[in-house]
Amino acid sequence: MTPAELTEILRLHGMWLRGEAGGKRADLHGADLRGANLRGANLPAGYRIASLCFGGWVVTVTSTHTTIGCQTHANADWLRWTPADVAHMHVDAADWWTRHAEAVRAVIRDVEAT
Repeated sequence: MTPAELTEILRLHGMWLRGEAGGKRADLHGADLRGANLRGANLPAGYRIASLCFGGWVVTVTSTHTTIGCQTHANADWLRWTPADVAHMHVDAADWWTRHAEAVRAVIRDVEAT
C-alpha cells in the first residue's frame, strides 16, 4: 500500500465516521503499515496495536492477528506454535522463533488483554 493509497483510505474513513456521503469504513486487514504515520488517526476506543523489530523482522500485533515479516496469522496460532510449526515460513524462522517467541507471545497477550 502506498502512502497515497493509505491517505485516501483514511480520508474516506473520516467521511464515513462523520456520516458524509461517499465515505467508506477503512479495511486495513492484511495491510502492510510498516513505516506508516497514523498520528491523529481516529481509531476505535480501546484499540491497541504494538510494533516491534527483532532480528530484522518487523512484528505488528493487533487484538486478533499478528504479522511477523510477511506472515500474518491469528494470535491463537502464534501463541501455540513451536519452532517446528514456523520452520516452513523462512529458512531462519525456527531459530528466530526460538529466540523471540516468548517476547512476542507476551506482547500478544498484553494487546489482547485490553
